Amino acid sequence: MTKQEQRWHAMSDESVDGKAYFVFTPRNGEVFQQPHLIGHEKPYRIVGNIALSSIDYENFEMDMLVEREYLEPYEECCRTGETYACVLVHKKTDDQHGFLVIPDSGGYIKCAAWYER
Repeated sequence: MTKQEQRWHAMSDESVDGKAYFVFTPRNGEVFQQPHLIGHEKPYRIVGNIALSSIDYENFEMDMLVEREYLEPYEECCRTGETYACVLVHKKTDDQHGFLVIPDSGGYIKCAAWYER
């Protein structure tokens, strides 16, 4: 089975990792501090993991409108729908907190949510 087939197979799995509030085209990490209705949270499944250095993570959190090459390989396996398939972006030193990201074409962020285990 190729890597792409493995990704699509993982997507077809009906498991859910949790629920989160996704923001479309977020500007920075501050937008996730806004209150929201629990009914607006979507079920998600993590299909990938990106561990960044502290400085790269800080840059990611401060400006989410910038193209990120490391998101491009996940464009095909991440999607919105009944269950959002997303990649977890976090610091190398902390996989308990981060952002659930669904990349758009070209390494941009389509939508994202705050993640806390």
